[in-house]
Amino acid sequence: MVHAMGPMGTEGLFRTACEVTLSLMRDQREPLMSVLKTFLHDPLVEWSKPKGPAKTQASETGEIDTHTHTHTR
Repeated sequence: MVHAMGPMGTEGLFRTACEVTLSLMRDQREPLMSVLKTFLHDPLVEWSKPKGPAKTQASETGEIDTHTHTHTR
């Protein structure tokens, strides 16, 4: 794995890129955490496949479309 990092190994561009990335993440902690907390607390995200009978995508789209039209009129 170290050979894939080039002739300088872990002390070359890889280390510099890691240091810059870590520095940016530390400087921009609040915006980064706000994005990551959304993934943690968003109840609408389905991380696994549904266990019941699966709906077709067309019927789901139709339900969403109907729901949207009733609220926008």
